[in-house]
Amino acid sequence: MFVLGIDGGGTKTIGVLCDHHGRVYSRAVVGPTNPNSLGYDRVETEIQKLLDSIREQTPDCFAKVTSFFAGMSGGDREEDKRRMSGLFQQYLPKGCQVQVDHDAVNALYSGTLGKPGVVHISGTGSITFGIRAQNIRTRVGGWGFLLGDPGSGYSIGHRAVKAIFDEFDGIGEKTILTSFILNHFHLGHVPGLIPIIYDMKKAREILASLSRFVFLAAEQGDHVAKQILYKAGQEMAMSIRALILKLHQDEPNHETIPVVLAGGIFHKADWFVPVIEEILQFDHLQTKLILPELPPVAGSVIAALQQAGVNITDSFIHSFKQEAS
Repeated sequence: MFVLGIDGGGTKTIGVLCDHHGRVYSRAVVGPTNPNSLGYDRVETEIQKLLDSIREQTPDCFAKVTSFFAGMSGGDREEDKRRMSGLFQQYLPKGCQVQVDHDAVNALYSGTLGKPGVVHISGTGSITFGIRAQNIRTRVGGWGFLLGDPGSGYSIGHRAVKAIFDEFDGIGEKTILTSFILNHFHLGHVPGLIPIIYDMKKAREILASLSRFVFLAAEQGDHVAKQILYKAGQEMAMSIRALILKLHQDEPNHETIPVVLAGGIFHKADWFVPVIEEILQFDHLQTKLILPELPPVAGSVIAALQQAGVNITDSFIHSFKQEAS
């Protein structure tokens, strides 16, 4: 049996053709595919490139694909799911089962292996998403950088720049973030940052990229940087806590709830895990934090296999990890 999974993001889109044993036969990467920011014409162009590439690599396997799942950034509204499903069906084998969902499902399943649970994603932006039994689901956050994206790379970078200006104005602590970030932009004075951070077409990505200097400064003992990361951990934890209470407010959950921590910010998870564990203390609920060993696109493959009625085994996980490495 062959399935195809897609992880469609705001930066890039990855597709993998795989069998039920976890063997990867073809893989392709194209540009972003979020219809909210690009429009459907541009999205269709990228999707066609992706699926053409996968088909050309292994045409015989592609022709036998029976189940397809795409977790797409901007794919949470039912109208978007229907439209995206129709777009994909044009390029897939006849009779293939097609499902489109939010890209948070990919990240969740990469940690829970297709089981219900909660995922908090912190990359450039952030969102907390959860599914419980009977496919009941909800979300917290993910409303975009203008509303804060708490615990995200953008939020961390934004606080770093704010700390630099606070030091410059004499109302904040000294911080080595100032020298790190000024040197990065080859600047000699703090006000020189203004035209860079107010380039509204790039501001979100620029500020998010500065989060790496916060980790570097914190590792060198900078108090301001450590406080920024602690605050980010608190924000992550409060989002997760709020989602768990929303998701299970009308039925106490007697099983441990898996909480997947996904996204680039968690490459430095040690800065956040202690505060998250501290805040995720409930009287009647137990949680378990998971740092996924599989990439998000593996979550889309798992969803495609589940749609076809296939159980996920340890051998699948082992094989996929080897193929993806």
